[in-house]
Amino acid sequence: MTKETEETKETDETKQQEQLSEESNTQIWEDSKEQLQENSKDKALTDMVALLKRTQASFENFRKQTDKRISEIQTSASKNMIIQILPVVDNFHLALKNAPQEKSDFLEGIELIYAQLNSLLEDNKVQIINTENQIFDPYFHEALMKIASEEPENTIIEEFQRGYTLHGNVIRHARVKLSAGKKQKNNTKIANSEMQRNETISSNSLLKSEMQRNKNISSTSSLNSEETRNGNISGPSSEKSEE
Repeated sequence: MTKETEETKETDETKQQEQLSEESNTQIWEDSKEQLQENSKDKALTDMVALLKRTQASFENFRKQTDKRISEIQTSASKNMIIQILPVVDNFHLALKNAPQEKSDFLEGIELIYAQLNSLLEDNKVQIINTENQIFDPYFHEALMKIASEEPENTIIEEFQRGYTLHGNVIRHARVKLSAGKKQKNNTKIANSEMQRNETISSNSLLKSEMQRNKNISSTSSLNSEETRNGNISGPSSEKSEE
């Protein structure tokens, strides 16, 4: 009786341990499952946040590119308009430059209009290219003439037409006259060239004279030979006539 009771107790304890083990395993599985679900949610949230950040960055880049493109279109449109206005500004500048010294209401009105045009250009970021006492720069200037002067070589000595920049970019080059250096150097080159030309002319003249003299000598010799031959022929004929 006692032995059966002990075996029953052992069986019950074994069953209880197995039951506790199963419950523990179930609890661990439940906890693992919840942890996996939480990790999955966190990963999904992280992926969503990363996607939103990439989308926001793409939108910012698109907005910047669009703004830049709009600015370029506006600049291009204003550039074409300004280029068409520049000849009018040039005409005003020439008219005022050659205007009489006497002041008049009409002249003052022209000056006001010219000042208003220049103010309009400045408001649109248009600047005049400076050429006074400047060294020639092919990026800003266009050389039409180059003459000898007392100024250093490639110094701008006269401006034929104003040049302009728009937002720092050249929209029309300044047309200018350049210095080729001091006159003395230029005169020396001209003198040397003239001397060389005179020497060439003199040599050609001497050659022609020598050729003409040789031709005259040849002609004289031919003439003398002809006369001698005619004399020899006429001599025997005279002797026959006397006989």
